[in-house]
Amino acid sequence: PVDGSPSAKVDLGDYPPEDRLLSGVQWWPDSSRLALFVQNRVQSWLDVTAVARDGGKPAKLLRDSTPAWIEAPMFRALADGSFVMSSERSGFKQLYRYSAKGELTAPLTPGEYEVTAIDEIDEPAGRIYFTATREAALGNDLCRAPLGGGPIERLTSGPGTHTASVKGRYFLDAWSSRTSPPRITLNEI
Repeated sequence: PVDGSPSAKVDLGDYPPEDRLLSGVQWWPDSSRLALFVQNRVQSWLDVTAVARDGGKPAKLLRDSTPAWIEAPMFRALADGSFVMSSERSGFKQLYRYSAKGELTAPLTPGEYEVTAIDEIDEPAGRIYFTATREAALGNDLCRAPLGGGPIERLTSGPGTHTASVKGRYFLDAWSSRTSPPRITLNEI
């Protein structure tokens, strides 16, 4: 706490210190709890856990695993306690929505392409905006999908690499391709 009162401690006793990595920490929107990403040292599994802001033992929400390697996920907690998280379980980095208890509720971006960023989540409209290699493996596009799963819409146009910044009803699109110099456009969603 900023007022100098004692710090809260998290009990990670279920994870042996010699085989434990804490690969990420993130607050839930209401600051009531933290999401902690705990992994084994070889990073073949990742536990998403939640702990109250006053510390204690974290509750394991889910375990993502692979025979290879798992990097810390893209993660966004939502106001209702649910969350969106990336996983490479399909062989491609995709986004999935989970309930507040860690149960899978919807794959958001199914397909054979990589999601490279979560750009924005518009909870009132029920949409997620993300950057992905959906159109071409060597390019990026801004896309959106319903938070409950459903059709994906490409919002950028033209081949190449698009880097978008979403704010409200608009997005800035900085893009270029091998045949086009860099351009920046302001677009309405």
